[in-house]
Amino acid sequence: MTNRRSLQDAFDGHLLAQLIALMDQGVVWRGVPSQPDEVEDGIPICRDRHEVHARMQHYVEHGGDADSVILAERGDSVAVEVRPRPGAGDEHGIGPRLFQVMTFRGDRIVLIQDYHDQEAALAALGS
Repeated sequence: MTNRRSLQDAFDGHLLAQLIALMDQGVVWRGVPSQPDEVEDGIPICRDRHEVHARMQHYVEHGGDADSVILAERGDSVAVEVRPRPGAGDEHGIGPRLFQVMTFRGDRIVLIQDYHDQEAALAALGS
């Protein structure tokens, strides 16, 4: 079970505080593996809600802005496409698009896993 409606509301309104409030205190955010032979879990970017908030706030304070769309939902997870607005992603290392799978425990996000492409994110979701 996910909290899809609240998540999409946070995305639609670009409401960082609402997005952070959906996260468990111990949320882990893992990046895309930099080498093809690395484990798929990726490298931890953030290890708790405070670190996630600080990273996202830094992005916003330095001109970053993105639209996020839920692509699919299965069980306790959702696949998300993050689309930086023109000129807002390059200097932040996001690139043209980023895909994530967000896993919930109850109504809180406990894991964010990044992927380079939509196919990988949907495969991880099991769609």
